[in-house]
Formats: sequence, C-alpha cells, structure tokens
Amino acid sequence: MRAIKDSFKNCKTEEKIFLGIALFISVLYAYTVSQIDCNTITLWGHDLLSSLFRGELTEFPAYTFETHGTATNYSLLVNVITAISLLPIFVIEKIIGFTFNYVVINMWYKTFILVVHIIDIYLFYRILDRLDFTHTKKVKGVIYYMLSSVICITILGKGQVDIYIVTFVMLGILCFMNEKYIYMSILMGLALVIKPFAILIVAPLYLLMIHKLRGKVIVNSIITIIPFVIDETITKLLMPSYSEYKEITSQLFKESYRLSRVEQLFNLKINNVLVFFAAILIISFIAFYIGKARDAKLRDYLVFPSLMYISYGIFVSSSSYWFIAIIPALVIMGLKLSDIREFELLYFGSNIGVVVYIYFLEKHLRPGTNYTFFDLLGLSNSVSPIYERFSDYRYPIYETGATLFLICMLIICILFYMENVKKKPRVSKDNKTFTKFCFILQYVPVVTYLVISYITIR
Repeated sequence: MRAIKDSFKNCKTEEKIFLGIALFISVLYAYTVSQIDCNTITLWGHDLLSSLFRGELTEFPAYTFETHGTATNYSLLVNVITAISLLPIFVIEKIIGFTFNYVVINMWYKTFILVVHIIDIYLFYRILDRLDFTHTKKVKGVIYYMLSSVICITILGKGQVDIYIVTFVMLGILCFMNEKYIYMSILMGLALVIKPFAILIVAPLYLLMIHKLRGKVIVNSIITIIPFVIDETITKLLMPSYSEYKEITSQLFKESYRLSRVEQLFNLKINNVLVFFAAILIISFIAFYIGKARDAKLRDYLVFPSLMYISYGIFVSSSSYWFIAIIPALVIMGLKLSDIREFELLYFGSNIGVVVYIYFLEKHLRPGTNYTFFDLLGLSNSVSPIYERFSDYRYPIYETGATLFLICMLIICILFYMENVKKKPRVSKDNKTFTKFCFILQYVPVVTYLVISYITIR
C-alpha cells in the first residue's frame, strides 16, 4: 500500500486529474446507475439475514421465493457475501424497528461493491508493479481498468456479483507470482464458487502450468475443486431445498430466453459438431501442448483464458458482465504493445460496443437511475428519444454492439500474441496530438452512457 502512495505522490498533476476523473466516474456509476438485478441481489442477502435471525435458516430458499417471487440462483457463498455487506444496515433496522426503503439498502450494497472495486484497483496495480511496468504505464493501466464499460455499467451499475471473480482471480495471480500455488488454487476455487464459468480461466491456467508444476498440477486442480464441494455440501446440509428453488429461476430464465444456460452451451452446431466445445477443445489442446513442452510465457497466461471467454461470448452468450474476468488481461496486453494507441482504439471500440449492446438489448430494463437515490425524489428514466428513433432497428443495432465488443477484444489478443512471437518489436511514429486523443477517447463510452441516462430523467 505504501508503494502505491509513493507512486501517487510521484504522479504529475495531469495524471492525478485523469485518475480523479476516472474514480469520480466509478462513484457516479455506483450511486446514480442501477437496475432490477441489483435490487434482486440485495433482496436475497437481506432475506438470508432475516431467515438467520428468525432461526429459520433452512427455510431461506422458500422464504425468499414466497416473499418476493424470485428464488435465488446464486451459490450460498455469494448470498453470504451479500448478507455480510448488508449486516450493519440490517442490525440498525432491528434496533430502530424499521425497515429501510429498498433504495437505501441498494445504495448501501453499492457502497460495498465500490469498496471491492477499489480493492481490485489496488490488486491490479500490484500486478502491474510486479510485471515491471513503468510508472506512466501503471497509471494508464489503472485508468483503462476503471474506464471499462463492463466494469462501470454492468458491475458498478448493475451491482453484479461477478466483481468477486476478478478479486479472487487477481489474488490468485499474485499468489502465482509469489509461487504460493496452494493459496492460488484455493482462491481460484473461490472464483469458481462465485460463477462456475470461471473455469474458462482456471482450466487453461493449469494446462499451461504442467511444465512448471509437473504432477503437482493434479493436486492443485483437486484443491481448486474443494471450495465448490464445500459450498455445495454445506448448502445441501443446511438448506435441502436450495437446488429445487434454483431450478425455478432457471426455468424462468428458459421461458424468457427460450434456452437454459446449460442448453445455450449445446445450441450452436455445424452438422453434428458443437461449435463452442470445438473451440474450447482446440484452445485447451494448444494450451496443453505449450504447457507440456516448455514453461509458459506471460503471453500464454494472458491470451488463452481470454480466448476461452471470447469464444463463449461469440458462440454461446455475449452477456457482457461475465467479461470482467478478462479485463485485467486485456489491459496488460495493451500496455505490452509497441504502439499503445492501437490498443486504445480497439479498447474504445470494445467499450462503445458494450454501451450500444446494453442500451438496445435491455430496453426498459437497461441500467439507469431507477433503484438509486433519484427514486426517492420521484425521478426515473423516461423513454429515450434515441431508443424510440432507432427501435425498429433494435436487433441489428445491439448485435452490432455485441460484435464490436467481442471482435475488438479478439483483435487485441491476436495483435499482442503476434507481436510477442516476433523477435523485433514494431517501431511506431510518435504523434503527440493523436496519442493524447486516443487516451482521452477512453473516457467517451462510459461518460456517454451517463449523459444519455441523465438527460432522460423525468
């Protein structure tokens, strides 16, 4: 922490201003943007506390479904984390004998999410420091991370629990760098408990570590599974009906999207070939081949997990909030490019793609001022003139956004890998005006979304 303070003191005035603006944008998203998902998450955490204090913990799944009509489909660990974040405000409610308005509870939870976000920034800075980036690149890297549309809109805005995945993964990576592989495995296991799709990071990571750990990689893989097994075991012992109520939510998802999450994995086929699994097998085999033949390089650890997630986005689901897990890797790749402006343009494209995708996909449920303090003032987002004007073209527009989001990330991976397998780095001409433009451009997507949200407040 002291190293970060010293580094901040060494920042130029301009760097401090850009850092301050990025942090202020994070705060605005945490407190002035929200969505029904955030409210649902806090309801589950609050209901878990209510069940515990009534001595009816076993009835939590039934209680939250009967009370609010929404059965939890998150792991017990996720709901416990939410409950812990809400514990202070819950205790105050019990003392004063009054239940706070849902907006107040949501904003309290958002404060917790913002704190986790700041912790993630610190962890990411430490990773950048361990990779021996210059001071300027470390500052830029942190700013890029904070200005990700995925993080601002879907994590700080929606309050999605996927933020814990990146926390555990980055802690695990720091343990990996310190050769503390047991701790790394436990932390990666906790990421799996948050969302099982974290396996898209864990699997290639272990395949690439074969040469380094030899037979121990099997032990580490087993250790990684233990947190998931513990969570499932405790859940079944304490709440036998938990899985049944999770299935209710899965069925509601299927009714809304025609396919369940599992069915989506098997949806895209060419003849009888499952396209997503074909992509995963190819990526996994190449990772295994590299991991068996030699010590994996930084480029391998960055690219292969990213390709796993991008493949999922292209062939299964482009739900943007899941991609927080690879944002740190993408930023590191960008910082490593000979011409960082190429990354900045692609990163801008990916982030603007998220804005377009979410804005037109989620219609009236898009993240906005509802469920924030604006609600207490009787203010909410009205129908957007932008959306109304282009509503007839909604499907091709949000599909274009999804394509831009995913393909720009893919190109970053390809550029980075191609450049790193060459012996000589490319030489780029310096143009201070264009360089400054590319950097400032990073603020545009997340600021644009805020502006559109604010101008429709009525």
